[in-house]
Amino acid sequence: MWRQLGRKLPLFLALGLSACGGSGLEEGEAGFIEGFFGGIIVDEPRAALIGRDVLSAGGSAADAAVAAYFTMAVTMPGGASLGGGGVCLIHERENSRVEVVEFLTGTPAGGSRDATVGIPGNVRGMALVHARYGRLNWADLLIPAENFARDGHAISRAFARDLQLAAGTLRGDPEARRIFGLDSGEITEGQVVRQIELAAMLTVIRTRGAGEFYNGSLGRQVAESIQRTGAAMTPDDLREYRPKLLKPLQMELGNELIYFPPPPAVGGAIAAQLWAAGDDDDRYADGDAGQRAHLLAEVASRAYAQGGGGEAGDIISANAVAKLVAGHDRSRHQPAAGNGASIVDYAARGRHDGVSLVAVDVTGDAVACSFTLNRPFGVDKAAPGTGMLLAAPASGARAGQPSAVLVANPVNDQVFFGAAISGGSPASLAAVALDTLTADRDIGAAITRARTYNTGNPDVVIAEPGLAKPVQDFLQKAGYTLQLQENLGRINGFRCPAGLPREPNCQFVAEPRGHGLAVSADEN
Repeated sequence: MWRQLGRKLPLFLALGLSACGGSGLEEGEAGFIEGFFGGIIVDEPRAALIGRDVLSAGGSAADAAVAAYFTMAVTMPGGASLGGGGVCLIHERENSRVEVVEFLTGTPAGGSRDATVGIPGNVRGMALVHARYGRLNWADLLIPAENFARDGHAISRAFARDLQLAAGTLRGDPEARRIFGLDSGEITEGQVVRQIELAAMLTVIRTRGAGEFYNGSLGRQVAESIQRTGAAMTPDDLREYRPKLLKPLQMELGNELIYFPPPPAVGGAIAAQLWAAGDDDDRYADGDAGQRAHLLAEVASRAYAQGGGGEAGDIISANAVAKLVAGHDRSRHQPAAGNGASIVDYAARGRHDGVSLVAVDVTGDAVACSFTLNRPFGVDKAAPGTGMLLAAPASGARAGQPSAVLVANPVNDQVFFGAAISGGSPASLAAVALDTLTADRDIGAAITRARTYNTGNPDVVIAEPGLAKPVQDFLQKAGYTLQLQENLGRINGFRCPAGLPREPNCQFVAEPRGHGLAVSADEN
């Protein structure tokens, strides 16, 4: 039933059919679940609507995440291309577990120094998410994305903005120029884009499974196509790529636990270390606005100096936290020692190297995913004949820092909070979690407030112009150099104060700096 519905889904959405009131419908049909079906927040509106209908059809949070991701691979490929990678943090209530699926882009065999593109991880990563936590049929979840690519879709405001910023470099690649119609003049919201080659790829992935992207004739085609761009990639590189199933970093938060992705996801590790330092001894909650910004900036520079690596438990141990905050003065900055090469590409910060989504379902399952091409639009090239943008190597100044966070009770398996980052600094994710969970700020206000970040190399605090003047003055007086820049990353998140599914009174918030969408339904 769902497959028949899925083939009509773009028209279905255009007609505005309600996701509630599904009396007489079967599981797999949008509207099957009456009343509260969960919620989903995505950087691209069409993807959010697809995820909504999957949830209302009885799909799990993982099903909604898979369908929304593949839709974004078509409608917002600058951060969600099949060529990218990422990380998902999943809470599954039935089996009482929280796990991490890590599918960061890989390095082609033969040397990280010579890598010019990353090995795609998203397809196999999302296949693992579905295999482990999905309820609906894999093939059915990919139909909307396939149809958008084949039939064409009007560029959303979210993608139009990113494409306008990237157009200058994308025009240097004939494939990208052709796919996005960059020779036709000004890029505008509503401009129709058809991605026939990408649709063909999605058809194979849908009908033969994700493994075909890495093996068989499609895998060889993908490898050969990447080689035609001048990048190193072999069929063996694709064939040997595997996502990882990992235990999350976890810390106590009253009766709950807070979870972050572990290394090698540097973004998760940095966010976890900042959370630990801020929560320890109420250090963040007890500070004023300037002291909070100073704490995050200084601890972040120290965490980056350590590289965000090591054994998972060690980086958030009591000794590790004590080292991060040793000698911290609430009113004076002390530069971190030992920072190596900068790992942040400052020139790209106004553009977004990733996308994110967060979903919960009616049973209390939750998924928070962060995807990246390691810089905005990856290497600004599409592999010929595939319609797929290629990711930059996952190292050095261009490395993306995908990260996510969830809060759940390990005894009754209620889920309370979740968020994921789309580009920018993991310090912003930690700040939203600390503001919401320790400083009692509304999650909408926490996501909206002006952001800062500092890697310590260079020792400069990048701040949004909206940062309060007293906070700017405090940071400068404390010894920081400030540099103002717009739009420091995007964060999507939710909060269920009483716990889901016990009380489905949740707040779903889409990043106001972007043009994404948060959708849900209450019990009325």
